[in-house]
Amino acid sequence: MAALVALAVAGCTGGSGSDDDADDPSTSSETSTSAGPTDDASETAVEPPELPAEAQEQTEAGGDAFARFYVDVMNYSQATGDAAPLETYSTDACSVCDGYEEATAEGYADGGHLEGGTFTIRESSVLPADYGADFGIYLVLDVADLVVHFGDGSERRDAGQEYRIGMYPVWTDGGWLINTIAVPTS
Repeated sequence: MAALVALAVAGCTGGSGSDDDADDPSTSSETSTSAGPTDDASETAVEPPELPAEAQEQTEAGGDAFARFYVDVMNYSQATGDAAPLETYSTDACSVCDGYEEATAEGYADGGHLEGGTFTIRESSVLPADYGADFGIYLVLDVADLVVHFGDGSERRDAGQEYRIGMYPVWTDGGWLINTIAVPTS
């Protein structure tokens, strides 16, 4: 199995737009995500993140808050195996979102579970809207070490690393949805 994070983030995008829109712009703030994995999958219940009020506004600040919320959703899904919120908060066009859902399900198949791999937002800045979205945000993510405990008792360890992505939410009648997650090509 490809690394959960690598499968979800490295090298694929959804929708159509330019590949260089997520180039390294100036940065703004540091944010840590709130939902993280537990040491034992059955030890502590992890609650799904709540959509902040600001993330329900059709504004630049609302798009930014929603993108940060979606990183929390990714952490929650990875910590629990519950990929339903990933689908709830993304469009069908987001192939990276679909890949992350599939990778999460694979990690929890046959009694397996994931440990670590938490995304932490280190830097962010606004990008021009692209990929059919209404907002763009460039994120530098630190990803913690990940251990995949397979259902057969074996495990795989992936070293933590940095990812740089462009996240592109679109405003719909129901609020923001992630339309594309893009990886810079240079």
